[in-house]
Amino acid sequence: MKRTFIKIAALGCLLAAGGIARAQDTNAAPALDLKSFDLIATRNIFDQNRRPPRIQEKFVQPKRIDTFTLVGTMSYEKGQFAFFDSNRSEYRKALKASETIAGYKIAEIAPDGIKLAAASNKTINLPVGTQMRRVEGGRWSFAGRAEIVPEAPPTTAATVDNPGTATAPDSAPEAPAGAGDNDVMKRLMLKRLQEK
Repeated sequence: MKRTFIKIAALGCLLAAGGIARAQDTNAAPALDLKSFDLIATRNIFDQNRRPPRIQEKFVQPKRIDTFTLVGTMSYEKGQFAFFDSNRSEYRKALKASETIAGYKIAEIAPDGIKLAAASNKTINLPVGTQMRRVEGGRWSFAGRAEIVPEAPPTTAATVDNPGTATAPDSAPEAPAGAGDNDVMKRLMLKRLQEK
């Protein structure tokens, strides 16, 4: 029994010495548990349904800018009209004098612009091609010339009656010089010329 006790004590000492040696060895493999294998589950390169991790970004709402532009005026037997274009459908319309747009009353319509009257008895001269704008439902302010990219004018093919002379086909008369770069204004002028 004494021998068995010595053998067990020796075996215990050897095991303790091995554990101490393993604890001091930095190259020893760490103990493995289920958490050690999470990488395989989350980044399995053989998984057909894998997706990149979602990164939550802060969404910044852009500021809403409302504009309306005076694109032209017209005077004929039914009266004088001012034509407006806008990025909002509620300001895209044709109005007579004394009607309102965006809280402004149209005080006067002239061939080259209009006068807007505010509730504070302040008048704003709005020439053709200029615009009013506001940011986030704030106060309207005069913004100057509208940035409109003119479209390419349509080309008309000439017909040849006799060799050496070419005449343009019968069509609507051309817009007068000085109608401006605004395509809408040109169309309105053409329509006015056709009605005469």
